[in-house]
Amino acid sequence: MLWLQSTQPGSSPLPAGGLGTLCLGSPIRRRAATTDAQGTVLGPPELTAEPGRQRYQVWYRDLTGPGGSAMSRVSDAVVVDLQ
Repeated sequence: MLWLQSTQPGSSPLPAGGLGTLCLGSPIRRRAATTDAQGTVLGPPELTAEPGRQRYQVWYRDLTGPGGSAMSRVSDAVVVDLQ
């Protein structure tokens, strides 16, 4: 699971048959999330950023894809105005 952050909007389909649209534009920063030993996300990463409009999206691996295969997906994007 990757937490992604950008100040720019975008619209790019995921490569290699992934489902969803990456709604962030360049430059994109990766943010690490805290997980337990089983890989369960315990909370979002520390989101430090400059004041202004920030966009966040999660890119993850879905183990329940078509035919039982794993596939890449993204969450909906969230826009946050930081002060």
